[in-house]
Amino acid sequence: MNSTVEVLHEDDFMKMYFDPSIQCIVKEWKQNPSEDKFKLLILNLVHKIILTRRKYEIDINLLADCRKLTGELFSEQVIDWLNEKIHKMYVANNIRKKAFVASSEIACNRSLIDYIEQSGGALTGLEMRLFDNIEQAKAWLASSKVNTR
Repeated sequence: MNSTVEVLHEDDFMKMYFDPSIQCIVKEWKQNPSEDKFKLLILNLVHKIILTRRKYEIDINLLADCRKLTGELFSEQVIDWLNEKIHKMYVANNIRKKAFVASSEIACNRSLIDYIEQSGGALTGLEMRLFDNIEQAKAWLASSKVNTR
C-alpha cells in the first residue's frame, strides 16, 4: 500500500486525510464549526470512511486532532446526535478505535472526556481515548492495525 497521505477534504474548519501508515482517517480541526457545519462534516467523514475502506480494502480507525478546538463544540445535543446517529455507522464500518488529541483549552478537554465517558457505555466495539499529543495517539492506533480484507 502507498504510504503517502491522501487528502480527503479540506476547508476552513478541518483537514481530513487518510494515513495508510496507521490505517487511519485523521481529522485536523482548524477551528470550531457551528453545530450544523459540524454535523455536515461528520456525515462527510462517514462517506469518506466507506469510500476509503472500499478503495484500500482494509478496515480503518479514526484520529481527531482537537488541539485548536474550544469547549463549546461538544454540547449535550451534539453528543446525543453522535451517539444516536453516527457511532452506529462507525461500528457498522468496523471502526474499532478513535483517538483524540487534547486541546490546549481545558474546557475543551473536559468536554472531550465527558463525550468519551458518555459515549463509551453506548458503544460496543469502539474504543475511544484522549492523548496529550499526536505522536501518542498515532502510536496507540498503530499498535494494533486493523484487518486487511
